[in-house]
Order: sequence, then C-alpha cells, then structure tokens
Amino acid sequence: MIADFSSIAVDLVELVRALELERATQLAQAARRGAQQSHFEDRQQTVHALTLAIVDAKKQRAKLFDVVDALPQSEQVHARHTVDGICRLLFDEQIASLVTRKRQISRPSR
Repeated sequence: MIADFSSIAVDLVELVRALELERATQLAQAARRGAQQSHFEDRQQTVHALTLAIVDAKKQRAKLFDVVDALPQSEQVHARHTVDGICRLLFDEQIASLVTRKRQISRPSR
C-alpha cells in the first residue's frame, strides 16, 4: 500500500486541480479502506503462521518424549529429567513466546 501512495497522490492532485473534490475524497476513502483490508489480511496470515509454528513446536516436544518412552526402563528416569529440562529451555519458552505474539496480534486494533 505504501508504494501505492505516490500513484494515489498523483490521481488526487489531478482531481483537486480539476476541482473534482468529491471524487478526490472518494478515492482517498477507497484507498484507506484498501489499506485497512490489506493490514487485516496480513494480520490473519501472521496469526495462521504463528498457529502452525505453535503446533509444530508442540509436536517436536512430544517426539522427544516419545523417544524417551522407547528407551529401556532403567534409562527413562534420567532421560526424562534431562529431556524435561531441554523442553523447558527450548520448546516451552518458544511456545510461550509464540502464544504471546499470537495473542498480541489477534487483539483488535484500537
């Protein structure tokens, strides 16, 4: 939309010079609606991408615990403790960050 400002401005200048002020106003309003729609669509795409990233992070986290479950019983306790720490360090912080970002973007604009 920003790139369109110069072309819209050229059209507005011509309309104002021709004293077609109503058409100039309509053009400006249409451009604003277009910018708002574009912004909304961009936000929706970002929310969708964040949702996919959250789901993927949770899947990867679960895979690690599936590997621990497949280990011999004698190794599981130590491995589970270590993997739990790894998940808190990597996945849980990342998931929390993604959820926070998604929540911020999902809030209606003021």
